[in-house]
Amino acid sequence: MRTRLLPKILILVGAVALLSGFTRCGHHHRPDPERVQKHISRHVEDFIDDIDATEAQATQIRALGQRVSDEVPDAMKQHRAFKKTLTDAWKSPAPEREGVHQALDAQSQRVTALMHRMLDVALDLHDVLTPEQRQEITSHLPEDE
Repeated sequence: MRTRLLPKILILVGAVALLSGFTRCGHHHRPDPERVQKHISRHVEDFIDDIDATEAQATQIRALGQRVSDEVPDAMKQHRAFKKTLTDAWKSPAPEREGVHQALDAQSQRVTALMHRMLDVALDLHDVLTPEQRQEITSHLPEDE
């Protein structure tokens, strides 16, 4: 298994920053859901190769990757709307504080719900893998300090 396994795992199950809309697909591109979905798909395929997944596992892992990918368009749309709310408030001579706080609370709830769904993907991945595959992945995780 290559040492690049950990980033692929994190991309597959975490997707935290990606789905929160804080990263870009390249430094000079506006985030594009289709491009992000292709990026996830490539990492899923690499992950499948790295763990020597069986065909049955590969099918299940691709489905998990698709669950992550399916979140991208809505997550990016919601993030853009939230960012616009913040930008509009900043540009305003007198921002409506309560409205901005409510927008933050709503965005926080959406991100929390998304992270719960991503955690479910990670737990489902755990169920798909053999104990040996999980141990191999664990060996690539950083040690507690």
